[in-house]
Amino acid sequence: MPLRFILTSFKANLEWDGIFQIITLTLGNNRMRLQIGNLRADVNGNLKMLPTAPVLVKGVTFVPLRFISENFGADVKWDGTLKAVSIVYPKP
Repeated sequence: MPLRFILTSFKANLEWDGIFQIITLTLGNNRMRLQIGNLRADVNGNLKMLPTAPVLVKGVTFVPLRFISENFGADVKWDGTLKAVSIVYPKP
């Protein structure tokens, strides 16, 4: 999912380190650091594995939607029949 969509939806803050290609996302007390091409992420000081590494394609950063959403405290559900994702934040 394009990172800009997630940031806009959650109203999260972004810091970009262009030298090391590190993305820092902050929402409330939650802080995530991800690096382009790296399957490891720092979430509030804890190392977590991503299902797919963030990638940069033609100037657009793509990140795993479920990982970001759940680590921001959202409830994520997949409806296979409708092929649709629902994200509820904050989690009820």
